[in-house]
Amino acid sequence: MMEFLPLLISGFISYFAVMIIWIFFPTHKLPKRWIWLTATTLFFLSLALSWFTENFAASWVFIEASTLFGALLISSSGTVKSSRIAWKFLVINSYGLGISFLGLILVSFSGGSDGSLNIYALKQVQFSTGPIVNLGLTLAIYGYTAKMGLWPNHFWVGDTYGESPTQVSSLIASLIPVTVALVLRELVAIDRIWNPSIFSARLLLPILGSATCLHSIWMLYQRNDIRRIAAKIALFHTGALAWIIWMEIPFSIFLYILVGTVLLKTLVFLTMGILRIEAGSKYLEQIFRLSEINKKVKILYFASLFFAFAFPVSPAFLTDFLIIKLSIQSKMYLNLLIPFLSLIFFSLLVSKVYNIWAIEDSKQIKYSEHKLINGRLAIVSILFLLIIGWGIYGIMNLELVGELYGI
Repeated sequence: MMEFLPLLISGFISYFAVMIIWIFFPTHKLPKRWIWLTATTLFFLSLALSWFTENFAASWVFIEASTLFGALLISSSGTVKSSRIAWKFLVINSYGLGISFLGLILVSFSGGSDGSLNIYALKQVQFSTGPIVNLGLTLAIYGYTAKMGLWPNHFWVGDTYGESPTQVSSLIASLIPVTVALVLRELVAIDRIWNPSIFSARLLLPILGSATCLHSIWMLYQRNDIRRIAAKIALFHTGALAWIIWMEIPFSIFLYILVGTVLLKTLVFLTMGILRIEAGSKYLEQIFRLSEINKKVKILYFASLFFAFAFPVSPAFLTDFLIIKLSIQSKMYLNLLIPFLSLIFFSLLVSKVYNIWAIEDSKQIKYSEHKLINGRLAIVSILFLLIIGWGIYGIMNLELVGELYGI
């Protein structure tokens, strides 16, 4: 239980940041705000509870509950468009979870099991490879990838992350993928026990993960909207996470990656929201026409992008080094595809938004948005410090890059 404490703390930080924004720094007043605060709390609790369960059925129920609360949060804007996006989120997520539950049922009653969905009990059953077992695991893994937002069931991701209120996008993008990743890791572990062959159900993860990363790069090339760009950053990280689940890495390092993912995605969406408020637009061509932009806002936005990929003490940067290290040690050089795609994505990302940096600096914040922006800047500044601290912890204690740095 205690091993999940860092993830619980990082999840609570993301939740608390969103709650503070809902209460003190919203972009517009919401009727019956208590409904959205309650939905936010229930969304976080349902996902957090799934982290501590040792039963696939219980975790499935908690994750499915988060789908309902998430749909409610997405519709908080009260517009027709937000309602349509909420329904898309609800339908596609429920579709994926329905497939996964069917797969879990097949797994639990196949090849000698007593019907239990207890994770530990399933790991103790030495199954021989069989069509029903493989079908069950394949359905379970594929269904959860839809909930995670991997290609080809990623259609809910762009609208949800790109059109929802910033705080809703940050919460969903940071918590749902890591929650599903924990379940998928257990399914992969069971698949590895029951079917040692590399050509098994778990192979879906690197295939769909790399396809998701490639799709993110292609869609980033076509996007000129900073909200959609933030959505593609989150989607790319989710695709990379799917590949990492497939790799055999110690749980402590895997948990370290998840904590970094939660903090980084929260940071990316919140800094994007601040830039959008300061610029008065989400479209790059309109932002590029500005004569000046607040220096703090600009620096923090670009810093968040570097932290998401290339800053030396960022968890994301260390994760790429980890993949390189493990690939060399295990001679699984195909794993190097993820750092390579990450480099391409980041290079394209910088080329898309570079002109924002060229806009003249301003020390002033629009008077009408002064309290709103300063409040959010304070939250983001704390997140930066936490991420730097987490990155230093990774270097010093988890030996993520010990061999490469020589420390």
